[in-house]
Amino acid sequence: MGYLLAFEVKTPNRHNDRICSIGLSRIENGHEVGCSGMLINPECSFEECNSHACGVTSDLVVGKPNFKQFWDKVGPLFLDADCVITQHADFDLGVLAKTLDAYGVPAFDLKYIDVFALSSYCFPALPKHQLEQVAKYLKIDLKPEDAASDAHACALIYCKALKMGLNLDYLISDYHYYGFKAASLAKPAHHYHEGDGSLESLIDLLADIIEDGVVDVDELMSLTTWMAVHADLCGQFPYNLIDKALEQVLEDNIIEPEELEWMYELFKTCVHPVESHHENRRLRFKDKQFCLSGEFKFGSTAKVEALIEALGGEIQPAVQESTDYVVVGALCHENESPAHYSDEVKAAIEWQMKGSEIRMICESDFIEALRAASKG
Repeated sequence: MGYLLAFEVKTPNRHNDRICSIGLSRIENGHEVGCSGMLINPECSFEECNSHACGVTSDLVVGKPNFKQFWDKVGPLFLDADCVITQHADFDLGVLAKTLDAYGVPAFDLKYIDVFALSSYCFPALPKHQLEQVAKYLKIDLKPEDAASDAHACALIYCKALKMGLNLDYLISDYHYYGFKAASLAKPAHHYHEGDGSLESLIDLLADIIEDGVVDVDELMSLTTWMAVHADLCGQFPYNLIDKALEQVLEDNIIEPEELEWMYELFKTCVHPVESHHENRRLRFKDKQFCLSGEFKFGSTAKVEALIEALGGEIQPAVQESTDYVVVGALCHENESPAHYSDEVKAAIEWQMKGSEIRMICESDFIEALRAASKG
């Protein structure tokens, strides 16, 4: 192997299609041999939140080279490297690709290693795998808001992982840049670095992943990167649920087929927790535990509860492990964002993750079941 190039980019605004600072670190024979950082004039406006995050303001880049001038000089380092290494590959490579496209740079291919995936693979005991936490664990000095410091940390993490004797070839992926459609060959990049980092974006991402009916390893690794980039969502539903599931699956560094199937079912439930199924219309009432969520077109909650009890069912005020059915009112279900389901639906999903057979029923199926039971 010739050399590897660790890099980190900083962006001036939320569009993530320009670079205002970049850090580079060269690795040869398992050792860092040089590290540098450079300010770049992005030739666009800065936003305060980005300047706060990256430490670069518009006045600092006055007189600095633009990206085309930078790339003419440094671009060959990327193209000649055996592999590039970066903190969050889908984000950093996406920013690089969009910036290259803006300056009309021709297409090229890269091989890359994502440091988040590298850390998850080599240091599974860590509760989180963001660069700051991994650097602290490995006693690597890291300067906040410094692209060169980030690139340096990425390089040292790789070097330390290499010394562990693990086969890191498993972590090398292909990235093909061809204009706005720059992508990891494993999965279209727009699945992972578009969106505003909201809970709705996470739901959209999960929907993209399950669209073909399966979840693969590359999709899981890319999802872990997205989760790390948007760690500010930590503690919110369904981010916390997905984060915990990923941690369980990646704990032993071996992803089994049944774990992929389990993740698919979890993602599907998060995207479509309440679906209409013909089998839902055959639900049983006698001695079954029901919990109601939201408001019903059929009538008041008290009216729905009375009908359930008349057919031998029991009402629970909150979802429990013993709950059989969560019935979701149409007035709630139709107007609700998938990222903000009711407490009852969230609790039901969490119980399902633990192996419970709680079923969530939409109002229309429930009413048909009521009518069938009344006739029976």
